[in-house]
Amino acid sequence: MILNRRELARVQFGVLGASAAAWIAIAASSFGFGQGGLLDALCSSTQQATWLTAGWVLSASRGWLLMIVAMMGPMTLPAIVHIRASTFASRRARAVALFLLGFLAVWVIPGLAMTALERAVRDALPNAYGPAALAALVACVWQVSPFKQRCVNRCHAHRPLSPFGLKADADALRLGLRHGMWCVGTCWALMLVTVLLPGWQLAAMVVVSALAFCERLEPPGIPAWRFRWPRTAGLWLRREIVHARLRVLRGRGQHPEHPAREHGLV
Repeated sequence: MILNRRELARVQFGVLGASAAAWIAIAASSFGFGQGGLLDALCSSTQQATWLTAGWVLSASRGWLLMIVAMMGPMTLPAIVHIRASTFASRRARAVALFLLGFLAVWVIPGLAMTALERAVRDALPNAYGPAALAALVACVWQVSPFKQRCVNRCHAHRPLSPFGLKADADALRLGLRHGMWCVGTCWALMLVTVLLPGWQLAAMVVVSALAFCERLEPPGIPAWRFRWPRTAGLWLRREIVHARLRVLRGRGQHPEHPAREHGLV
């Protein structure tokens, strides 16, 4: 089954709309909470709740999942498109729901661990940037490692789904679990930096989300120790800039062939 443009646009609108709504909720929650940290802003009862109680777990999980929807939502688009193109219309909504359930469930455990670590660090070293700097060093090493590339490669792998019965539901759930696991492997270090920052967490979330999205645009590569430039995102940005210049030249009545030829567009 192949998705037409209208169906693809609906999927994109739904996923990006949910991500945008989560960003709005995070931005609204993050202002006016002083030095408490973004996670406490998202989890309003986290500061009052005792550690490792049901209230703390529920509050921390709610805030963390909101962050995942905002930051990782756009990166689930290829998998969701794959699911909707691989299942019958009567099963699509259920298959996507099972995929999202598995994807978000995988993020809960590392999310709770990072939330607990953030609170412990803030209690021991309030307003200190040292832990975030150490996490940034670890993230830099992880970014250039072959293990990171293996995780990114696995994020591109979407296995065929069974069309009928419980096996179809299990396949959708399994795809979500696997996709979430490799997504955690790809982004855990950057997320840890964001969590440990004593300030500017919202800005760090935006940067990490953009970087992770640009990384996901890259095709699978050979795992090796190397720096990875976001070439695909760079080429797309360059093309959009050139197209904007061409539109300006056309609006002025000039001939845009020379700039287009210089950039290899004609």
